Amino acid sequence: MAELTGATPDEDIFDSIVMAEERFHEEGFSEGFAAGKIAGDQEGFKMGQVKGRQIGSEYGFYLGFVATWLQLVKEDPGLAKKNVVKTLDALNAMLASFKVNDINNESYWDDLKKIRDKFKQVASLLGVKLDFTDEKTQQPPMSF
Repeated sequence: MAELTGATPDEDIFDSIVMAEERFHEEGFSEGFAAGKIAGDQEGFKMGQVKGRQIGSEYGFYLGFVATWLQLVKEDPGLAKKNVVKTLDALNAMLASFKVNDINNESYWDDLKKIRDKFKQVASLLGVKLDFTDEKTQQPPMSF
């Protein structure tokens, strides 16, 4: 029986060996989770930059398009019919009221789609074949 009481320290040694796998698994999970969170934050930040640049470029393109055509029509009223000018003014008003930085607004994406649709309507009325494409934002970023 004395041997049984002496076996207790041996069991503790084996328990720590057996439990080492579980402990290493938990430590590995914790370290991997922390590293994944950091990597996810970095990837999300980069994706946000790319998407923000795309939307900003598109918005700026529409602003420039409208400003140019409104100036052309102002200088030569016969250049476009009244309904075209009215549609240009409507697009200009939509662009002015669009809050580019308020991406959490529920109507953000709907408003952007309406702007795109109105732009297509204006381009069609003017008889110009023009579509916004930002070649820089269409290519995946290069990594070395």
